[in-house]
Amino acid sequence: MAQDIPLGCQGCSVAGPRWPQSTLREAGHLKRGTLGQGPFCRLLKASLAEDCTDSDDGLKDAVAPFGLSIGYCSQAADKCNAWPVGSVIRSYCCATCSQESAPAPSPIYDPNLTRASQVCVSNKGGFKLKFELWDTETNMRMPATNSYAAGGKECRNISDILMVEGGHPVVTVVYLTAGKTITLSPVIYDPALSAAAGSHNLTCKGGTGTPSCVKYLTDGSQADVPQFPAPDFAVWRPAVRASQICLQNSGGYRLRFQVWNTAWNALSPVSDGFDHSSSKCISGDFMSEVQEGNPLVPITYVQGGGPLMFHSVIYDVTAAAAIYSCGGGTGTYSCSLIGA
Repeated sequence: MAQDIPLGCQGCSVAGPRWPQSTLREAGHLKRGTLGQGPFCRLLKASLAEDCTDSDDGLKDAVAPFGLSIGYCSQAADKCNAWPVGSVIRSYCCATCSQESAPAPSPIYDPNLTRASQVCVSNKGGFKLKFELWDTETNMRMPATNSYAAGGKECRNISDILMVEGGHPVVTVVYLTAGKTITLSPVIYDPALSAAAGSHNLTCKGGTGTPSCVKYLTDGSQADVPQFPAPDFAVWRPAVRASQICLQNSGGYRLRFQVWNTAWNALSPVSDGFDHSSSKCISGDFMSEVQEGNPLVPITYVQGGGPLMFHSVIYDVTAAAAIYSCGGGTGTYSCSLIGA
């Protein structure tokens, strides 16, 4: 019987074993239908047929736009699941890229990051605090808790963030009354975890100017949680797709910035400083592990002013640059995504 296949593939009916679910998800929208002659349709036909073979003819030209020089399927085994060229390679190298021989797809986020379904913050500092949760993949935030003093504790379920889905990197933003605002390193939302098993427990202590937060490990020990600058969200902005982040300096100061990939909790190198009417860009692939869909957050440093971070964008190597315009004074500057 005909298999479920992607839209846009038309021309000849097919039958055979069911297409692997991972590739169906990659294809996007699915329906019953027939196959045509495009690269992805050719890939489907090859795998649905009994004779899954390699074809070197045309491979070199097909992968050239991706910056690769591969003329033979025998050279392509380690690229079968690479994004974004993997689907093209699989369309020519069916046998090489069979499930038995191809390497597993790369993870889309750091497997060492904590997976959680809720976040709890205990206050053991000399201040009042409140906190909120920020889904960096959608830029949606949960309303902040009420402020509470030392000895207090509040918990929030990540599922209460609008539009959140499993696998999204979620960060905790802690606001101290009459003190600093700090952003803490991300957790990966896992809706399958219960509140008990999936609770990310943080304790914040210190003073209003020198706060620190720790997390408790399974062996009872504690570890400092890395801190990042305060976010400047202004109004909500949807996360647009971008291959790089560019900042335009329209303010009266010298500016530097770097990019934070929250799916890997990784920071790019800091750019050189640039002045009014100048701009700098940082590519989203500053780290080799980057995957399509990873959230990228710009972090800015103004000479004579404090660091800030702004709305995230979503990495997509095929998309244009996301351009932020930064204006204002040293102590009151802000950066807005142009066109958002």
